[in-house]
Amino acid sequence: MTKALERIGYRYPSLTETQWKVSGLMESNNEKRIKAPLVEMTLKALPTGADKSDEFNFVCTKDELLELQNVVREAENMLAKLVQK
Repeated sequence: MTKALERIGYRYPSLTETQWKVSGLMESNNEKRIKAPLVEMTLKALPTGADKSDEFNFVCTKDELLELQNVVREAENMLAKLVQK
């Protein structure tokens, strides 16, 4: 399918910017315990042929961020193996 898409000129968007910050309620008047922080991420990608980037925002917990890290690492390893062939 990828080859067919390439024949008609489709290319995946290019990642142009990544921003992140740690946030979350740490203490309030009503609750004295510390809540788990959240990571807010913003990814900007430039679609093929476009002049303006699309922005994708999401929030994840520590566990979700670790899972995302593992998935990205697996993809990186797969790409490295494919390049070596």
